Amino acid sequence: MKEDETVPATRDQLDRFFTPLEQAHFWTTPPELQQTGLDGAEWIMEGVKDGKYRAVVRWCPDVERKSAEEIPFADAGRLLFEIARHKRVGGC
Repeated sequence: MKEDETVPATRDQLDRFFTPLEQAHFWTTPPELQQTGLDGAEWIMEGVKDGKYRAVVRWCPDVERKSAEEIPFADAGRLLFEIARHKRVGGC
């Protein structure tokens, strides 16, 4: 896949993406949590709903040591990698 290639998402993929995003309370959760680490990545998810822009940042979302809202955030992010046919490296 090329870096600037557009990959369409199916209705099923979008449904599978929006379900964990809602479970993560994307539209109401604090934009940032005070979490960092020595290794990992910042995940930034952006969206527009009812004309309002929203960005949420999470440090290396993983299933270990995370809240019930961070796990579905990570699930939604991982699905975006899958839809884009991008291979993730590492745990987060």
